[in-house]
Amino acid sequence: MRSNMRIGSHPIHPMLIPFPFALWTTSVLADLYAAARDQFHYIGYWLAVAGCAGAVLAAIPGLVDYFTVIPQGTRAKRTGLWHGALNIMALAFFIISITARPDPAFMNYWAYLASGLGLLLIAISGWLGGSLVYDHKVGVPDVELDGGTPGTATTAGARR
Repeated sequence: MRSNMRIGSHPIHPMLIPFPFALWTTSVLADLYAAARDQFHYIGYWLAVAGCAGAVLAAIPGLVDYFTVIPQGTRAKRTGLWHGALNIMALAFFIISITARPDPAFMNYWAYLASGLGLLLIAISGWLGGSLVYDHKVGVPDVELDGGTPGTATTAGARR
């Protein structure tokens, strides 16, 4: 299944997703380091902001492929829906983390909780994104999409 948003045969969505994942993960680590060292949280703040911008950019080709390539009524469509919904929730949690801070230099418990939940959600969503590629072949050129019809045992990834 060939992605509609690609450069050559390479889909754009998987090219962009490492940025928000890495930026948000590093944001959480930077905030924990700053807390342990009793330092300011500027780095974590700006990494979280950059991660949010990267997430919005990565979502555009993902949404295009979700609505134009993946067939309705398939497991791939349902997996894609969960993948996108968890990413939107993660984005919301990181926005909450950013806005809950009294100042870019400081954190509070709500900001820590929100960024921790956002990180957990992108970990789950990343696993689902991998399932879309490896199990259902979404974005893999010259390979037939295995969307998996709900209720059947003949989906990609099933033991043969």
